[in-house]
Amino acid sequence: MKRDIRNSVFLKAICYILIPIFVIIILLSAIYTEYIIEYPEMLTKSKFYETNRFASIYESKVNTIVYNTNNAKRSYTKIENTEEEIYYNSYNITSKMITYLIIDNETQEIYTNVNITEKTDSLTEIKDLIINEQNLYWNYEGKENIVNTNIENENLKSIKYSQLYEELKEGKYDIYTCLNNEQHEVFLENIIFNLAQKMKWIPTIAIPILIIIIIVMIVYLCISIGHKRGNKEIYLNKVDKWPIEITGIISIILIIFICYFASEINFGIRLSEKIELIVIANLFIIFYIVLYIILAAITTIIIKKIKTGTLIKSSLLYQIVNSILKFCQKIYDTTTRNIELNIKIVLYFIGTTLISVILFNMEGVGLLLLIAFWGYILYKIFKKIDEFKLVKNTTKQIYNGDFEQKIDETLVKGELKELSTYINDIAGGFSNAIQESIKSERLKTELITNVSHDIKTPLTSIINYVDLLKQENIQNEKAKEYIRILDNKSQRLKKLTEDLIEASKVSSGNVKFNIEKINVGELINQSIGEFEDKFKEKGLEIIPNLPNEEIDINADSRYMYRIIENIYSNISKYSLENSRVYIDVKLKEQKVYISFKNISKQKLNITVDELMERFVRGDKSRNTEGSGLGISISKSLTELQNGKFNIQVDGDLFKVELIFKQYKNKEG
Repeated sequence: MKRDIRNSVFLKAICYILIPIFVIIILLSAIYTEYIIEYPEMLTKSKFYETNRFASIYESKVNTIVYNTNNAKRSYTKIENTEEEIYYNSYNITSKMITYLIIDNETQEIYTNVNITEKTDSLTEIKDLIINEQNLYWNYEGKENIVNTNIENENLKSIKYSQLYEELKEGKYDIYTCLNNEQHEVFLENIIFNLAQKMKWIPTIAIPILIIIIIVMIVYLCISIGHKRGNKEIYLNKVDKWPIEITGIISIILIIFICYFASEINFGIRLSEKIELIVIANLFIIFYIVLYIILAAITTIIIKKIKTGTLIKSSLLYQIVNSILKFCQKIYDTTTRNIELNIKIVLYFIGTTLISVILFNMEGVGLLLLIAFWGYILYKIFKKIDEFKLVKNTTKQIYNGDFEQKIDETLVKGELKELSTYINDIAGGFSNAIQESIKSERLKTELITNVSHDIKTPLTSIINYVDLLKQENIQNEKAKEYIRILDNKSQRLKKLTEDLIEASKVSSGNVKFNIEKINVGELINQSIGEFEDKFKEKGLEIIPNLPNEEIDINADSRYMYRIIENIYSNISKYSLENSRVYIDVKLKEQKVYISFKNISKQKLNITVDELMERFVRGDKSRNTEGSGLGISISKSLTELQNGKFNIQVDGDLFKVELIFKQYKNKEG
């Protein structure tokens, strides 16, 4: 059997997992590509510190420090220096990227973010801390307009061509800076630079390839969503059957909760910026995965609903609008269906109300007239109810089969009179149809009987002449074979003719029964004995299950034997050879159940109703002997004797059941 890839759970899982991964890769690759296009030197320089991007960041940080220094509040603390007395400004302009020392050449004020300790409480010690070969440093001596640095970057070495020069060209400050070890501000850009050195333009090339792969996976998922192994139709679970509004509201609540949770996270401790960046990245990944799961679930539900055509029909809005429209339509139909009758009712109501109000407001005799008026209204209502009951009861009698019943149209008025005319016409039509049906059935039965009698006369002559030919001493073997075939076919035609005559008599009820007490056990045993030879020829084993006590029924013994004979005849023709035949007789609730069970030789590809019809056989090839009337005759004979004839087919098991009332004498 060819597998349908739409039912593959593995492929669906792979697509669901790879799509969000590829989307992240595409976004990162796009950011990477834009960055490389803006800063192409990332691919040409060997170190990040050599790039103009690094120089721009460094200059920006120094420029910010100088700007903040110019605008700092003056708050001085006196400290001792071995060379001279200096003043240290306690307002530190902090920077996580750069350690700095700024000396105001005019006021000799010092600005630094170095922590003042015993080892750094002098100007010389602070300078030694910053200007160290272990650090990447950049110094500017304002008086001499000299740049001193160990950073291999032309932009940083030539300050005259930078924006920072405009702030420092007056020579007001001496600036000493070095790059911190953690380098927080350039941490992420340093990572991108290292990636660029290894990957070059690979992420850019990967973007269109990944987009094509994602489109293919999305198309596959759209086609395969809803398909499940073992189900030909689109599979819907309980959540898929929810109104789309409920699913959407739940999803929005979850997304808002996730966003709020992400914005309210507080770690409670101070972390280094690298660790914070890693934590934020992990939180973003978690948020992205949860958001993707929610969106994927909503999309899956929507696609299933579209495929099953329930996207709109299952929505709450559609159901509400549809209910309102149905309600309005119902009101409209109710109003317009019987508009004439409704107008009459409204006019009667308005007239009754007006007369009642007028009489109620009249003094004296008005109240008596009002009571009399309502009494008259009540009388008319009761009279209408009686007319309705008359129509209802007569209609019920017609429904039960008494088509001779008629409604006296003189006793009803208005709409009920018109309805009575229709009912009388329908009853008359039914009565005529039944009479025609009975007449047609009688004519058909008479035709079958007459034709059968007409066939029987020449057929008897044929059989007699065949018998005479059989007595002749004919030596020709072919002639003998022809005579044998004529004999078989004529006997078969004779049997068919007799069955036709009997079937027509039985179906028309033209049969006289001699109802008497019959012992069911004796009848079964006698019939088994007479068919024993035929059963042995087919290797059929008869297993009777008869009760020890005597069980009697009211029936005609001759026709009962004919019923059983037809059943045995079918068993001998259509049973599987060398199989068993079960005959059971049971008494239950004063009813006698006689059942015959056998295994069919061929597959029973025919219904019970078809088997009950005339001229139908168990084998549709019609190779077996018989007229196909046996079961029909048996059923009719059983029912004419107030019994029931049932057939059950279960696979290859064929079961016939006769049901008769238990015999009871008049005294009993």
